[in-house]
Amino acid sequence: MKWCFLDSDTLDYHPMTLERSALSGTPSMVCTLTRLLRQAGQEVTLVTHTRQPGRYAGVETLSWKALPDDWGSRRFDLVIGVNAWQPAMKVTAQKRYYWNHQAEAQAPNELATALKTGFLSGIICVSNWQRDKLLRTYSLPADKLQVIPNAVAPLFTGNLLNPDSLLAAKAPALELIYASVPIRGLDILLTIFPSLKLRFPELQLKVYSSMSLYQLSAAEDLPFEPLFRECRLIGGIELLKPVGKVELMSALRKAHILAFPASYPETSCLSIAEALASGCRVVSSDRGALHETTRGQARLVPWTRLDQFCFDYFEALSEELKLWKQEPYQQAFKMLTQMQNQPSWKTLIQDWLSL
Repeated sequence: MKWCFLDSDTLDYHPMTLERSALSGTPSMVCTLTRLLRQAGQEVTLVTHTRQPGRYAGVETLSWKALPDDWGSRRFDLVIGVNAWQPAMKVTAQKRYYWNHQAEAQAPNELATALKTGFLSGIICVSNWQRDKLLRTYSLPADKLQVIPNAVAPLFTGNLLNPDSLLAAKAPALELIYASVPIRGLDILLTIFPSLKLRFPELQLKVYSSMSLYQLSAAEDLPFEPLFRECRLIGGIELLKPVGKVELMSALRKAHILAFPASYPETSCLSIAEALASGCRVVSSDRGALHETTRGQARLVPWTRLDQFCFDYFEALSEELKLWKQEPYQQAFKMLTQMQNQPSWKTLIQDWLSL
């Protein structure tokens, strides 16, 4: 079949960007899915704002700014609009889908009409929580919304096969890691870290954070400079820029816990799934789809008033650190269990092919 993925966001990427450069969740999923569909024998075209159009891992990658002359005459079996459905309506296809990773819907009234009239075949949601929220918020036909969850790239799976290898990969001292943009809870983590350091003097925190994860300019980091300054001033914290998946996986394997006090109701969370698949315990908030994403394999703190949440999150993180100190081997067994319970692309690719 002929597939076409349309990402009209301003991000500059192609399917091989995944390993080399920092990417947020949605483009990471696009890279992985297009490559796996091609491996499954499908003919795949991807349109992004790449500055290096070409064929990557067998996926034809085009730039919005330089579409080929025959673009208007091309015919596809399936067109997938990534986080925007309107571009898909302008391409000739047997079926058109809106692959939405967000908690809101673009132009919901027009979207409902496109679904009801059949011009748009359906919406692919990444969690049941997201699907339910869209149905509660908008007048959309329920039978047109289906769920295909996200999953980590294959490079994250199968790299830790037994407790001994998992423990051998961990840093000698207790290590936390935060790997997301600063607006996802970094302020909360920095508020409680000095107190954690008092309880666990050897504790280290690695912060991979910048708005550059969204390929935004350095100017977009200026509002968060006070947070970054704290990272540089508080002892035990190393501030780093976001990195590609290969380097990120290496950092996650060394860390003991992903400390991610999510202050935003995520529709899914690829960074948490990547941490679980790399042998990290996860301590986050019970918001959005995180309970669904973690499948009972993380410690999720109920989201209450901010001051109460900070206290509860501090205690939960302290308890997880204590367990790592007291029972490292038992914790390693927990890691192996959680890695096995994560969604597999072997199943998910069949869900996509069933479209």
